[in-house]
Amino acid sequence: MSNEKLRVGVIGTSWWADLEHLPGLHARPDVDLVALCGRNTERLEAMAAKYNVRQTFTDWQRMVARAGLDVLVIATPNVLHYPQAMAAIES
Repeated sequence: MSNEKLRVGVIGTSWWADLEHLPGLHARPDVDLVALCGRNTERLEAMAAKYNVRQTFTDWQRMVARAGLDVLVIATPNVLHYPQAMAAIES
């Protein structure tokens, strides 16, 4: 078994991401939470600081293309899930 951590990015800075996704990911020893994307820059920066996320983006497409992710968590409205997942798969 590899000791390498999975490089994880999260699209979304909603209360749900803050309550469920980010705390769990941050606590996992096999995860390196490397990127976070959100529209509200103040909230984005606050959440990045809270969970020690090094890279922040306001454009999810840029994050998918540039963050070097192994895993993408999509915490956005349902209508956005398909295009975001397909872009990540293609990346």
